Amino acid sequence: MWQTKKLSYPSLTFLDSVIQDVADYGIGMQNLPTVIKETDSAILVSVSVPGIEKEALDIQYEEGYLTVGIDSVDVDKDSDSVTHLSEFSLGKQKRTYYIPDVNVDSMDASLKNGVLTVTLAKLDSVKPVSISISS
Repeated sequence: MWQTKKLSYPSLTFLDSVIQDVADYGIGMQNLPTVIKETDSAILVSVSVPGIEKEALDIQYEEGYLTVGIDSVDVDKDSDSVTHLSEFSLGKQKRTYYIPDVNVDSMDASLKNGVLTVTLAKLDSVKPVSISISS
């Protein structure tokens, strides 16, 4: 993972911290960490969504593209306390994956321990057909 070099000037330590926070936010918090696996019969897409309820998830498949969307809510919105630091990624996030050749009639999704797993059944292999030449 990319990190900024620590500055040797004490007066610039705050600036270094701000730059690092922006870099970390752009790299880690905006993306939805994903693992894509393939078996003989399916493609498994696992997406890390800790703390997200299934009602906040939107999963779509269209023309070879799987899109996972999150509309997360502020976990501290009903609190009377003052928030000094919040590193939770809030708001809308979306990630799209190109996964062609799947059976749109055989898709499944599950959410367990903060991991969304979408199972996309592969299309049956198309066997070559011999074409005879007419006279």
